[in-house]
Amino acid sequence: MAKCAKCGHLLEGTPGAVCRGCGGQSGVGEAGGGKPPVVEYWPVSLRPRTGAKILWISMIVVAVVAFAAFFILLFNPSFGISEYLGGGIAGTPFSPLTIVNGTGPSISAEEERKVYWMRASVYVFLFLFTQWLFLTPRGSWRIKVSTTGPLPRRAALAAGFLGMLLAMGFIAALLEIPDWWISLTTETGLNSRQHFGVVWILMGLLWVFWTFVFYHYFRGMERYSAMARLFRWLIAGTVLELLIAGPAHALIVYYRGDDCYCERGTWTGVAFGCTAAFWLFGPGAALLMMREIRRRQQLI
Repeated sequence: MAKCAKCGHLLEGTPGAVCRGCGGQSGVGEAGGGKPPVVEYWPVSLRPRTGAKILWISMIVVAVVAFAAFFILLFNPSFGISEYLGGGIAGTPFSPLTIVNGTGPSISAEEERKVYWMRASVYVFLFLFTQWLFLTPRGSWRIKVSTTGPLPRRAALAAGFLGMLLAMGFIAALLEIPDWWISLTTETGLNSRQHFGVVWILMGLLWVFWTFVFYHYFRGMERYSAMARLFRWLIAGTVLELLIAGPAHALIVYYRGDDCYCERGTWTGVAFGCTAAFWLFGPGAALLMMREIRRRQQLI
């Protein structure tokens, strides 16, 4: 569209077109009807926002502190730091009790602590290994914060591990309420050796099930969107798990006694729920950085 130099009406065509109303012509500049329009814009900084940077650094610090707390709570039975820090994973499917009230294999207390230390080390390996699987993109075995590309199968496998912990903890806590967990996992009841054959099979099936569900639901989404949605689902499951297992364990210990409480199904629920909570700090810090990278990519 051009503008008439005399009356200012908008004319169709290029500069030089004749106005039907006044006979004038369109033009450019002082004699031709004004300057061409200029689009104003505000310059956008691609540097990380101060608030986002502070939040990300804070999340890193919290993640490091959370892992240190997880390590202390997990290895407390081996190092004997304090009885108030709990029994770690003792009494859960990852570390069955083999010596209760002096019955069981004839090994010393020192050897028993070594056995627990080995089991807890395997647990830490699974903890870190699944975090690594969750944070590595497709086509690379290094942890990266790239936001593009599809969600790799190994990320669904890692999320499936956490889904298995939450589901198994929920089932264990529910079975403890009618006192079925003790009957299922011990030889002669409370204060006897544990066996988790059926539970281990169920845990394997749950891991496969949640891996299948997560991968097929999120496989069509880009990596950041899928990871962010998975993260929200896992947070919701962790909160629900702890809200059920925590109060249930407190009530059961209060009414049934705290003798060998780690054999209780509610303790398994609490231990697995806390593991999931600590696990989520690592991916949470990575997702904050990925969100900031995505914001800058959208501004370019």
